Amino acid sequence: MKPILYYSTNNREERVTFETALLNGMASRFGLYMVARNDIPRISTRIIADMRNMTYGEVAFHVLYPFLQEEIPEKTLKDLLNDAYNEGVIPTSVDRVFGGTHIIWLTRGPTYSFKDYAARFFGRVLNYFLSKRGIRKVVIVATSGDTGGAVANALYGLSAIDNIVFYPKSLVSDGQRRQMTTLKKNIYAFEIKGDFDVCQALAKHILGDKAFAKEIFNDRERFTSANSISIGRLIPQAVYPFFAYARMGKRG
Repeated sequence: MKPILYYSTNNREERVTFETALLNGMASRFGLYMVARNDIPRISTRIIADMRNMTYGEVAFHVLYPFLQEEIPEKTLKDLLNDAYNEGVIPTSVDRVFGGTHIIWLTRGPTYSFKDYAARFFGRVLNYFLSKRGIRKVVIVATSGDTGGAVANALYGLSAIDNIVFYPKSLVSDGQRRQMTTLKKNIYAFEIKGDFDVCQALAKHILGDKAFAKEIFNDRERFTSANSISIGRLIPQAVYPFFAYARMGKRG
């Protein structure tokens, strides 16, 4: 089976593997990486039914492995997901709100944000690809609060990654600021005089400036993104509805 290829929304001729899309962060011509509709994997009803007795990490494996099966060995992905989604991170419950409407609680992660779930997948899979190649990346992220803390926590201590976070001065809570500025090690947080749009513009400018990366690191491809423009932040969010549906089905 050939790996799924991801295309740029601004350049349909650019088609790359998940590994390349993740390492690049942003597609050519400032586009986003997407999967063609006909290439989206199908999950059998049998596997969906079996999810009632699976952990969050196991559900994540069955949802995400079809996107990655030619790029990461099955056992390796299971190990990465089990590390990302340990007992202290998995969603606690799915509660009925009214009628047929339910809510899944995604606030059990280390920064109490739903963004913890995608960020932890992103960090571990990116670190795997980088370690395999023997290279490093600087992950750039702009935040108005939640994203910065979640990404910083997820990338903290990973061997092949440095993380730069831009956050707007006086526009994040004290708790959010502490989540970004107290980790140290490979996490570098910068307070910016401006709003989130200024932070985002700065991040995009750095991501697109290959000459700057070459001058600083002698590596034109040193920068990548951990914002929602990254395919590595998008696809792990597909796990939520499967896990919620499975927990509702378990109740009957």
